[in-house]
Amino acid sequence: MSVPYDLAASSALLQSTHMGRIYSEYFMRSLRRKVLWKQNQLAQVLDMAAIARVRSIEDLDEAVTAPLNGFNSAGDYYTQCSSTTFLAEVRVPTLMLHSEDDPFLPSDAIPHREAERNPALRLLLTPSGGHVGFIGGTPWAPEFWGEIVAARFLAHRLKSCHRE
Repeated sequence: MSVPYDLAASSALLQSTHMGRIYSEYFMRSLRRKVLWKQNQLAQVLDMAAIARVRSIEDLDEAVTAPLNGFNSAGDYYTQCSSTTFLAEVRVPTLMLHSEDDPFLPSDAIPHREAERNPALRLLLTPSGGHVGFIGGTPWAPEFWGEIVAARFLAHRLKSCHRE
């Protein structure tokens, strides 16, 4: 549900919108606090001065995520870990629920072609829903239909497994 299939596109989108920059700043502030809290352990592995200069998700991935996880750079991390790269290999039936207005992934980065080519993938694309905000109903009686759709998909798969 609302997977950022293309990490580079997600990072770029977050920096290109006002709301994305607000979210990024909040997220980075939280992560900076965590890194500083563990500064004694991380100073041997990370460039603490680079962390202080972080201004975007990509900067954070360059200064923290990549070095902590053995990647050469943020770009290397994005290339190796974007799930679009692996979709052709998926063999287990998988529901891909996504909205075209997700603020974390541009709609042109949604992997339509990969979903069409792989019979194990089921892309359910909605015009709205934001990022995991698949909510209907009324404010006093909301219906979290994204979770309902996911549960039905899994229930159907379980029934299919018992028949096989």
